[in-house]
Amino acid sequence: MTEARPKDPKEKADTGEILKKILEKNDCAKLFDQLVSLKGEDLQTILIALSEVRASKLKPNDILRHAMESRFIETSPVSQKDLILFDADAINVLPKEFEAIQLSPLGPLGTNAVLAGLNQKTMVTTARNSEVLGDASPMLAIEYAKRRKSGKEGQVDLFTSQRVVRAQNFSVKGFTPHFQALFAFSADKFLGRWELLEEFLEKHISYYLDLIKKANQSGRYEARNVKVSISNLMIMEALIEFYGINREELMLNTQTREFNVFKHYGIDLANNLNMVKEVSDDNLKRFGIEKAYKFLIRNCSMMISGLMNKYPEVSFDYDFNRIAGIGYYDHLCIKISAENEDNEIYPLADGGFVDWTRQLVQSDQEVCLTSGFGSELFINKFKKK
Repeated sequence: MTEARPKDPKEKADTGEILKKILEKNDCAKLFDQLVSLKGEDLQTILIALSEVRASKLKPNDILRHAMESRFIETSPVSQKDLILFDADAINVLPKEFEAIQLSPLGPLGTNAVLAGLNQKTMVTTARNSEVLGDASPMLAIEYAKRRKSGKEGQVDLFTSQRVVRAQNFSVKGFTPHFQALFAFSADKFLGRWELLEEFLEKHISYYLDLIKKANQSGRYEARNVKVSISNLMIMEALIEFYGINREELMLNTQTREFNVFKHYGIDLANNLNMVKEVSDDNLKRFGIEKAYKFLIRNCSMMISGLMNKYPEVSFDYDFNRIAGIGYYDHLCIKISAENEDNEIYPLADGGFVDWTRQLVQSDQEVCLTSGFGSELFINKFKKK
């Protein structure tokens, strides 16, 4: 699973109610407040001691029962051999400017919550002021920021294959709590160079299309009807304001595949546009999306035309109906999907521009694109039978 994960207001509300009941039941509301106010190192010492005491009371059958009941500890549905072979293909088609690095399985506590605005509940937090990686992309941004702080100049392109863990319960078919995925990251100082947006997008899209092509040529996989959709989430933001759409209700449906924003809210605008058809000036002004639409066309049309010539077997469109990634991506974002031999369609790659490097380096003169490809999902759903 690679799609950007939205903030879920329902999860936050449910967590608050459950916590309140537990604190009241055990009469420990003051203790909770005291723990929250502790320094990180002091809280870490307490949590480690608690874990040590609790572990000392466990027996082998407790360990086995937990292993059998926990969805986090289940083995992957795909073989390690397939994962290693696919990673090898991914490295072989990786553009030479990308540096492939191996990340730690842990990141600083709050990495996703602070940078991407995600609920900490969706992360697996450790007792040592860290969290298990639920998304490798923010860690690539941190690696870039570390290099920038040490004086490195110029464009940086990073890549990794990482196993990640996400704590939320997925209802989407094919999605699991822990999985292998590929992550690509490109960043540089912006300085008004709008061509960087097009350059980054073309580089990431081309890479994933080359990877899918190589997988098909290997004879082990079949991915057909590959589709690349380009969106500018500022268009959806403008439509939300124009129609007075309840943002929380919208966010609850970001992973519901059959949910259609335009149909649900009666928005009189085409969901998707091919590269030729354009939105009328009247509609652009009517919905207040003129600026966002022109930003999309200006930064993507030439790039997409080039990709269409390079990959004639792939379809491209502009997706106005996208809501996944609102509050995560800044504006331009991509999604690549394909159909398997069972005629099932799955999203394979997802990416977009984020403000993480601006936050980390504390400079508005930064631009970065992050993207990911669900390698384990691809192996599981597109391997030939």
